[in-house]
Amino acid sequence: MNEKEYDNGEAPEQDFKEAVKRCQKAADQGDAEAQMNLGGMYENGQGVEQDDKEAFKWYQKAADQGDAEAQHKLGLMYRLGQGVEQDDKEAFKWYQKAFKWYQKAADQGDAEAQSNLGLMYRNGQGVEQDDKEAVKWYQKAADQGDALAQYILDSQSNLDAQSNLDGGFDPGSIHMGGPGKLALILIGFLLLVGGIPIILVWIGC
Repeated sequence: MNEKEYDNGEAPEQDFKEAVKRCQKAADQGDAEAQMNLGGMYENGQGVEQDDKEAFKWYQKAADQGDAEAQHKLGLMYRLGQGVEQDDKEAFKWYQKAFKWYQKAADQGDAEAQSNLGLMYRNGQGVEQDDKEAVKWYQKAADQGDALAQYILDSQSNLDAQSNLDGGFDPGSIHMGGPGKLALILIGFLLLVGGIPIILVWIGC
């Protein structure tokens, strides 16, 4: 996946259109990661007209091949009725599938899977809600340098004192998209590099 930096956080539309062409070709050939990325482009309207149904279609193809992130996305879309009729049972089914694969990868030390596992424990997606387990997996990911997990933990720590006033910070809201690479197109994760804010924009298959 090609990583680019833009000072204003916005990738040129032409970059997205080129990424769509690459992803479409690979997705049509059955590449699960490309299918996942293409779903993200349709969901976010990047390089193509925004289309939740088309996004769901490509997430489904990737999920059927065992892509855990796509399975997680299907769970979210079924829960919200986004691009598909709302169905809590289907949402839970896909959450469970995603959780199984995230757990396997997380146990093997995959930082992104650990971060996603933290998300699912935090939100009770495919597993009983458990804040302590969420923090445990976010911490494992953060210890490996996962920037998103570090951001979530730091933000949680900084805002805990305000939780009784404003409802607190919801780490789950950071992901999905998200997270991790959201192996879809991820835009909007703000980093401070040498005091200068930049946005990392991941484009392409």
